[in-house]
Amino acid sequence: MIIMPAWRARHDDLGVREAEWERHPLTASLEERARHHDRYIRTLAAKSADEAAQVWTRAVDALMRYDIYPPRRMRARVCTPDRRVRPGCLIIQRIIAGPFAIEAAVRVVDVFRSTSGARRQGFSYVTLQGHAERGLATFSVETDPAGQAIFKIESWSCPADRLGTLMAPLSRRIQQRFTQEALDHFAEVVSGGHG
Repeated sequence: MIIMPAWRARHDDLGVREAEWERHPLTASLEERARHHDRYIRTLAAKSADEAAQVWTRAVDALMRYDIYPPRRMRARVCTPDRRVRPGCLIIQRIIAGPFAIEAAVRVVDVFRSTSGARRQGFSYVTLQGHAERGLATFSVETDPAGQAIFKIESWSCPADRLGTLMAPLSRRIQQRFTQEALDHFAEVVSGGHG
């Protein structure tokens, strides 16, 4: 974890420490479930079947570009040539909170796509050593029984160190707030508001 002023986090190149983050080991695995389990769901409503198909396409595109968090809250770099999520890729994150920002990284450990029955597409990542948290998160776009696209975020996490444990009540509230912001941002991107 690297702490920096927010102005620097917004303007400096996210790839400057890519080689350094590449060397950091995972803090968990897909099978391991940490202490806190959170699940968030947002319906991406459409008024017709044609619109539902367009919403699905835009949602999957935004998801695989990792356009999930509002840029005022997080800058991220998907470290692939086309900047799209794929198995094993590194994602560098700069989380901005007030005048400060924290740089950390995660590794994508699973990318999935199901077209039989209810459609589901997404990925899971695990935090790397040096992240403020230890755990994993899954982001997906799925269809509900009515055929509407829904966006899901599910995470299992716990503090990575003693300081994090002491700050846990505050950091949990911040994490939940930031995730709600992500749901709002993602819905806006998919609706064509920006992105």
